[in-house]
Amino acid sequence: MSRASRLALAGLLLLVMGPACDQKEIATCDITQRACQESIYYRMVNLRGDGYDPFGGLPPVTVITEDEYRAILEAEAAEAAKN
Repeated sequence: MSRASRLALAGLLLLVMGPACDQKEIATCDITQRACQESIYYRMVNLRGDGYDPFGGLPPVTVITEDEYRAILEAEAAEAAKN
């Protein structure tokens, strides 16, 4: 997964954790639970506006901690600095 896609996923999570168009209150969920992952995925499909589901359901999802994410980004930055 590239850095850009990780940043896009982080932005998506921020969008999903905020209020939805049809909800007035902020709703949060446990990202490690499949129902939460499905909710985030289908909200993203709806945000795209085309209604096309390229995966035919929930794509593969991996949940990592903030520290693991930071380590991945730092490793990518170190690798990019070498080049």
